[in-house]
Amino acid sequence: MGTSALLGMHAGHNALTATCLHFDGVPGAVVPALRQIWAHTFSRDLDRMLEVLFTGPGWLYLDPDTPTQLDPPRPEDIPVCGVGVRMREDSGPFTLTVDRFLDTVGGWLMVLDPQPLPRVLAYTAELPGPVSLPLDEKASPASV
Repeated sequence: MGTSALLGMHAGHNALTATCLHFDGVPGAVVPALRQIWAHTFSRDLDRMLEVLFTGPGWLYLDPDTPTQLDPPRPEDIPVCGVGVRMREDSGPFTLTVDRFLDTVGGWLMVLDPQPLPRVLAYTAELPGPVSLPLDEKASPASV
């Protein structure tokens, strides 16, 4: 539950725009949430999903069942219906490279990648390369 991670998207040659995810930052929790958010909240519109994920402060957690208001409300949280809860006190998106992340940050970096099919590339220093996980649950991992 307390594992933080970074979410990323490509932002030019070897650069990523990244934002923090403060809780449940492991692929087993993040990828199923991203699949539901992409398929249901954004009707498979990855561009619109990326705009919401990477505009504004970082995320406390992702949860496609998030309502428009939390009960009980907490002033430090910003619920985003169908996506999750943002942190009010956060610096927002920043730029980094995968190499810099692997060399200095550690943990998990999950990059939303539109090509060849929408997928999540999950990076950690413990693996020799990224694990490619499709956003479309019907696509086989080998096809992405």
